[in-house]
Amino acid sequence: MAKQCHILAVDDNALNRGVIERIVTRKGHRVTLAEGGRDALDKIEKTQFDLVLLDIMMPDIDGVEVLKAIRHMYSMSVLPVIMVSALDDNEKVVELLDLGANDYVTKPIDTKVLQARVKTQLEIGLAHRKIAALTEDAKRRNKLLMNLFGRYMGEGVVRNLVSSPKASKIGSELQEVSMLFADIRDFSDISERLAPEKIVTMLNNFYDVMINVVEEYRGNIDKIMGDEMLVTFGVPTARENDTERALACALAMQLAIPEVNKRNKENRLPEIQIGIGVNTGEAMVGNVGSDKHASFSVIGQEVNLTD
Repeated sequence: MAKQCHILAVDDNALNRGVIERIVTRKGHRVTLAEGGRDALDKIEKTQFDLVLLDIMMPDIDGVEVLKAIRHMYSMSVLPVIMVSALDDNEKVVELLDLGANDYVTKPIDTKVLQARVKTQLEIGLAHRKIAALTEDAKRRNKLLMNLFGRYMGEGVVRNLVSSPKASKIGSELQEVSMLFADIRDFSDISERLAPEKIVTMLNNFYDVMINVVEEYRGNIDKIMGDEMLVTFGVPTARENDTERALACALAMQLAIPEVNKRNKENRLPEIQIGIGVNTGEAMVGNVGSDKHASFSVIGQEVNLTD
């Protein structure tokens, strides 16, 4: 726990405020005093506190209403509240706990009891903040992984890897998959007439358009090999309309060729045509390789038939 925490002590009685301040500051914490409910709420709006020690019976705004107002602003884990009161009524204690009080201490105040209750709530608050920070860090790291690896494998596959440690293990399972294979017709002949940088530009024009089409139909890009791309539907999670989406994607890719050729024309590149094969069948789906290097892919006769 941090050496010093900031605690708000609320009591309309100056003597009680002084007693609480002396008890808490002995443990190295900083204390701000509030003379009543309205003063406490004003201070809470302007200052960040780690804990509130709150009296119940106060003339302006009583502790119950202050507690309700605090819980509208902060959760129990973000700003713990310990009620401090001369009332020794079990029903009242239960009511306050139901309203969001973290703990209850009776007056006259026992020094060791108050110090122990304060220590416990501050440690719980610190633990919650650490958990929240770790959660946010995990979200940032997962987002980074999605952005980074999403460029090299399908979003569905990346999400599966991030969410499940088992998804990274080497091994495959037999699964029905719809597959789409597309390539540029006469690519070898075309590439022989072009400089390497022109070939790259042509491929980028092709994939920039086609990948958008694949994403629209929720396909997973299994691999890109030169001018060839293999797209799967139903990987890693099968859907009832996988085959229909594969066929619709194939038609949409053919209709998108004019856009590719428009870009090629702007770059003084030849127009292209594509060939597409679609097939549905059982294939081995999973990680192939070793613990040092692996790829997520589909393998089997049905994949070859798609080509």
